[in-house]
Amino acid sequence: MFLAYATAAQYGRDYFEATGKKTTNLANTNATNATKVGQFPIPLPPLAEQEAICAHLDDKTAEVSRIAATITAQIDTLIAYRKSLIHECVTGQRRVTEADVAAVL
Repeated sequence: MFLAYATAAQYGRDYFEATGKKTTNLANTNATNATKVGQFPIPLPPLAEQEAICAHLDDKTAEVSRIAATITAQIDTLIAYRKSLIHECVTGQRRVTEADVAAVL
């Protein structure tokens, strides 16, 4: 996991961007430059520290995922409310008053 985090971090992305073969504004690392992958300088703190770093990043990643899921659910709810409100206004079930307009402005 530590290696996965190291290569996905800005540190790893910068290395592979700098060493990758660039064609049509895309960088890739393929078999012809596989030696660059083997030369990727991997920071190697002690194993206990690697495990602590991975545990911390796992926790933070899970927290971000939970926040994103909550926001997505809120957006979905607001979209449903909006559709319902539009339907009510179009069918005459709800009237928009001057007070409603003033509250928005």
